[in-house]
Amino acid sequence: MRKLILRPDLRTLQVVSAEVLTHTDVTGCKVVEVADDFDPATALVNWTSLTIGVDLTIIDTRLAGSVKREAERRKMQTFSAGNAKAQEYVQKGKEAAASATLTAAVLNALSVTNAAAQYPMAHAERTITGETLSAVLARYRASKAASDAELARLSAIEWKAVQTIKAATTPAAKQAAFSSINWNQTV
Repeated sequence: MRKLILRPDLRTLQVVSAEVLTHTDVTGCKVVEVADDFDPATALVNWTSLTIGVDLTIIDTRLAGSVKREAERRKMQTFSAGNAKAQEYVQKGKEAAASATLTAAVLNALSVTNAAAQYPMAHAERTITGETLSAVLARYRASKAASDAELARLSAIEWKAVQTIKAATTPAAKQAAFSSINWNQTV
C-alpha cells in the first residue's frame, strides 16, 4: 500500500511509499493509505473534511476515449489509410448504390460517355482492368456490404462498451468493463 499526503495549505496531493513517508514532513497534513493503483488525477478531495473520493467521470472519459480510439483503429483497418482513400470509398459507395437495381446488360450497354458521367470510379477502373462495368460495380457492392457490416459490428461493440463503462459505479468495475471488451464478438 502507498500513502497519500493531503496538504490542505497548498491543496495538493502527494503519493509516496511508506519508506518515503518516514522521511517526509507531514506537519499540518493528513496521511491516508491508498491502493497501489490509486490515481491522484481521479481524486475528488473535500479540503474541509480532508476526505477523498474518486471522480468517476474522469475514469469514464479516459476509458470511453480508449474504447473510441480502439474502435476507430479497428474501423480503419476495414479500409485503407488516408483521407483521399476515404473519399474514394464514399464515391464508390455512391456508385454501388446507384447501380444496385440495374442489370448487368443495362450497365454494360451504357456508352463510354454515359458510363464516365454516371459511374466515374467504376468506368476509370474498368478501362484499366478490362473488366465490364457491371463486374466492377458488383465488386463495389460486395465490398461495400462487407465493410458496412464490419463498421456496424464495431460500432455496436463500441457503443455497448462505453455504456457499460459509464454504468459501472466503481473504478474497479469501470476497469473490469473496459478489460472485458470483446472486439471479436459477432452480431
